[in-house]
Amino acid sequence: VVAKLDINARPVVQLGLSSKSTSLRELRGITDSIVRPRLERVSGVASVQVVGGVQREVHVAVDSQRPHKL
Repeated sequence: VVAKLDINARPVVQLGLSSKSTSLRELRGITDSIVRPRLERVSGVASVQVVGGVQREVHVAVDSQRPHKL
């Protein structure tokens, strides 16, 4: 893979959030619903990426031997 490097595309600011009273799942939700949208509205901000925290997942186990029901 050959890619052109844009030195100006590097992150300018990195934030870390933590809380003694809020769970990682709640903190991630606050970040996604409040912090990210506010940062995205700042003039000159190209993008905001959120990493880490805990996101809700749903795992589904399918029984292929069971007949389909609608």
